[in-house]
Amino acid sequence: MRVAVSFVTWMRWGEQRMRAVDMFETGCRQVDVVNALGVTAQAASRWYHAWPSGGRDALVGAVRLGRRPRLSDEQIGQVEAALLAGPKAHGFATDMWTLARVADVIERVTVVAVLGDADVAGAAGAKARLDPATTLCDSVA
Repeated sequence: MRVAVSFVTWMRWGEQRMRAVDMFETGCRQVDVVNALGVTAQAASRWYHAWPSGGRDALVGAVRLGRRPRLSDEQIGQVEAALLAGPKAHGFATDMWTLARVADVIERVTVVAVLGDADVAGAAGAKARLDPATTLCDSVA
């Protein structure tokens, strides 16, 4: 199970990895890194084995936080175009977007299943950025 961490904690971990590299470069052992930085032996071992083959770059860490987007840039463009066409273009009776309708359009256009309102929130926000006058509501039409 992954645990959400704050940006500050994530940055601190990166600093620890870079300090470990500095120590390895001066000839320190893994146990020295564990004692000096207060990290686990497993972490120090992982860093030590990644360091010779990839140097500092191997220990930089993730470039981004959070999970990877489920939609590609191309798919996002397709969804935006579909949303800009309006609800009636997709067979809905009224011109009001709801989360359920946005989810339906995302699934039809991309064949990516939308699991819940949280998945649709990003699309709804994208629609609002494209057309701030558009009304988005949570009700099911």
